[in-house]
Amino acid sequence: MLNEGLLFAGKYELIRRLGSGGFSEVWLALDTKARVQVAVKIYAATAKLDDDGLEIFRQEFALVFDLNHTNLLHPTYFDSWDGMPYLIMPLCKNGSASKYLAGTSGEVLITEDECWSMLHDVAAGLAYMHDKTPPLIHQDIKPDNILINDEGAFMITDFGISTKVRTTMATVQNVKAASGTMAYMAPERFSAKPKPLMASDVWSLGAMMYELMTGGYPPFGNHGGVMQLNGAQIPIIEENFSDQLKELIYWCMAKETWDRPSARKIEEITFKKMHGMDITPDLPQNASGNDAEQQRKKEEEERLRREEEERRRQEEERRRQEEEFRRQEEERRRQEEIRKRQEQQKKKKLGLWAGIAVVAVVLLILVIGALGSGGGGNEKAAETSNEPSVEQVAAQTAELIQKIDEAQGLLNKGLEVLNSRTKDNWLATDDGAVETSFVDALAAFKAAQTLPGYELAQDDVKSRVANGLSQTRDNLTTIKEGLEKKASEAVELGMADMATPFSDRAKTIGDLLK
Repeated sequence: MLNEGLLFAGKYELIRRLGSGGFSEVWLALDTKARVQVAVKIYAATAKLDDDGLEIFRQEFALVFDLNHTNLLHPTYFDSWDGMPYLIMPLCKNGSASKYLAGTSGEVLITEDECWSMLHDVAAGLAYMHDKTPPLIHQDIKPDNILINDEGAFMITDFGISTKVRTTMATVQNVKAASGTMAYMAPERFSAKPKPLMASDVWSLGAMMYELMTGGYPPFGNHGGVMQLNGAQIPIIEENFSDQLKELIYWCMAKETWDRPSARKIEEITFKKMHGMDITPDLPQNASGNDAEQQRKKEEEERLRREEEERRRQEEERRRQEEEFRRQEEERRRQEEIRKRQEQQKKKKLGLWAGIAVVAVVLLILVIGALGSGGGGNEKAAETSNEPSVEQVAAQTAELIQKIDEAQGLLNKGLEVLNSRTKDNWLATDDGAVETSFVDALAAFKAAQTLPGYELAQDDVKSRVANGLSQTRDNLTTIKEGLEKKASEAVELGMADMATPFSDRAKTIGDLLK
């Protein structure tokens, strides 16, 4: 019976049992001669082997003792003591891959990068073993048998325990021999005459990674590949890992041995992934054989496509808005230039008409003076008459001309605003800017007709007022009809609140035109 404090083999003081399973126990021990801590793996601890059993053990370990690979934990010493074969191994203070199962049920502790690293290291070690002649099959890949060295590399342990050795120890301990742990055993291991196969190690690697990636849930519970043998599909990995990683795990657990990748192929794929190379061509499509997983991938691809289209649409909309803002700014500057030019022209016209009015006043004064010299009765009549004086006529004429020019300027401004808008957007807003100048022009022309000087004005002046009124009314009528049409369209589309501004503007214009 092994206990803490026992001086095993007269040299190794047992400190603490690190783990046990199958036919062996692993102890943390102190090498009392070298004064260093080591790991001691002791076989047949509960039922000791006889000389024949020990000889079988020695022969089997002789085949693997000279293996040397970065990802194999190589024993430093082999011997037996009191019927118990044992191995002395370097102590891996970081423990085993089982540490990723130390959280609560369903808690995932391993990262994506650690998954790729573990897959690479374990596959590299298996590939080295499988390349031997004859191939060496591990038969028991599981988290407890993957140790982590001081550099963080993953190393395979407990290799070299052949079916023959397992049978020998099972006979001694009176238990059923099993080559591996059931939860990680591939479907073919449950056949009538199972044989050690390289592909079985690959399935076990996939099952182990599946368990680590799902927070402690092996793909088929403790039943292993026997459920897959009976038709069960590989359950989907729902956790947040990349599709490429999931596809590789599904591929490792393919039901048929010939459908799985070799350990060497896994090593190559993971090496490329860890060095930033594209592995898409190396992976199969829908390796899980699960239609739901394939549908999920299609939905994810569709979601990404829609997001990209929306991003592009938003970018185009942003550029369109920037272009529209730039166009509006240019239009604003152009309108400002037009306004300034019109103001200058207005001032020039006012100056011209003021000069004409002065000349007219002078001429009238001269004519009246000449007529007045003909008789005093006329002077008296002029004094008592209700007719405006010459000065009043001149002032009224100048005021009329100014009002007509003002009205004409407003009409021209309205035409500029109307012409600057395209056919599709001239009524696109409810700011009323399109009709403001026409409404003001209509008021100005009407005001001109009420001025005292209008009745005394010449026909060409009255003609200007009439033409301006007609043109203004025509444009306001067109705008009113367009607004009414916009309001009707909004109502038909079920957007009555948007129709209100258009109908209100149309009514205002209609009232002005009465």
